[in-house]
Amino acid sequence: MSVHSAAVRPQPEPAYRQSVEAVAAAHHTDPQRGLDEDQAQKRLASGGRNELEAPPVLPAWRKFLAQFTNVLVLLLWGTCRRPGPNRRWRH
Repeated sequence: MSVHSAAVRPQPEPAYRQSVEAVAAAHHTDPQRGLDEDQAQKRLASGGRNELEAPPVLPAWRKFLAQFTNVLVLLLWGTCRRPGPNRRWRH
């Protein structure tokens, strides 16, 4: 049996494209009542809290120094340091 002759399973539709009732049925819950206490505790124990990890905070000094890696900022700084066409360097 070759790989090409095997039946291809259709991928399930993402949750955001399904109806509320279909998603609730797939997750074995009632959208009106929610989970009972036992189900909530089981899901908390098996899947953990429904939280995203906070990204690491960049210190203010690194944010400030990061501004000087921009080519446009460096060009402006270079232009400020260069004397104008009618001026000479003063020593």
